[in-house]
Amino acid sequence: MVSVAGDRLLVKFQLGKKTVEGSIAASNVRPFVERFDRRVDPRGRVYFWTTPEFSCPDPHPDSDVSALAERYITVTPLQFDLTQHVLLAEMSGWEWPR
Repeated sequence: MVSVAGDRLLVKFQLGKKTVEGSIAASNVRPFVERFDRRVDPRGRVYFWTTPEFSCPDPHPDSDVSALAERYITVTPLQFDLTQHVLLAEMSGWEWPR
């Protein structure tokens, strides 16, 4: 396995599962749906609290979300470098005013 600084493995599973089956899956790229409750703290300030209702109504079929729905434990390799390297290489040739 080739590893680079910043690489991580994301492991997801459902609590209470009696059998263990694994799946290596890509991270879902479809949007999630979240609900928030509007609340007021003792000082009268409004804030929003996330509810347990969190879903992905249309997950990608080969994603971790789909595998979890089928009761698999999922393992997804992640990297945290969000740099757009193609654009970065292009920008290195830009002329900047002095």
